[in-house]
Amino acid sequence: MDPADGLFKEELYDLSYSLICLHGTWKRTPSSEDKEAALALAHREVSSKPWLRRLLPDWLRNFVDTPASQPASVQPTSCQLASQSAGDSPGYLPERSGGRSS
Repeated sequence: MDPADGLFKEELYDLSYSLICLHGTWKRTPSSEDKEAALALAHREVSSKPWLRRLLPDWLRNFVDTPASQPASVQPTSCQLASQSAGDSPGYLPERSGGRSS
């Protein structure tokens, strides 16, 4: 396997994990301000790696496509949490157990 393929997959997993966590925050919070903040962070995450956007599951793309001022109508039926890279952990994500070394 080409080392670039591994890096690409890792970036996709990291982005997916971040968006899954943000979707969970968006879904659980009753505050419209917090919902808008979660969507704004999701938009920022995707804009930092636009080449990965087309590879996201449909429900995550639908979540990210939701304007911050409108409710998102996305309900994942099942999702698999992706791994998160060490040292690239924003403060709003839960820590991952069994992480790799840097």
